[in-house]
Formats: sequence, structure tokens, C-alpha cells
Amino acid sequence: MNQFIPLVEFAFDMPMPHEGKGTGTMNPGVAYVSEKWQLLAEAIIPLNGEAGHAIGMRAGLLLFLDDLFPSVFGKPLLSK
Repeated sequence: MNQFIPLVEFAFDMPMPHEGKGTGTMNPGVAYVSEKWQLLAEAIIPLNGEAGHAIGMRAGLLLFLDDLFPSVFGKPLLSK
């Protein structure tokens, strides 16, 4: 259970002046972090009408390439 991390993300987007109102969402979720990968899931809750009226969902998988393939990605790209 110590590899589960609760998270809350706030995302705001402001258009150019005089092109409409900005949007905002609150994204509570949880991430599971392993040594070689990370899996996350979060809800997308609109904070104003421009962001929408329904709750959405987002999931992601991150692979840490330097841990998965250390012989390829575990060294500097540019070295002297």
C-alpha cells in the first residue's frame, strides 16, 4: 500500500484576451509507483461551465525506460 500515492491536480486554461472565458478542472486521483513503471487514474471534474458539465476519467501508464533498459538508456546521451 505504500506505493499508492493520492494526488489532486488543478488545471486552468486561459484563452487570448477577448476570445472567451477560461476553463478549470479539478483532477483527484491515485497513482501506483513501481521501480520501472507508474500507473495512474484520475477523475476530471469541471470547475466552471466552459469546462463542461460531466465528470470524466483519465488513466495513464508511464514506463521508465532507463530502468527497463539500462544498457540502452542508462548512460548519458552526450559525453566527452
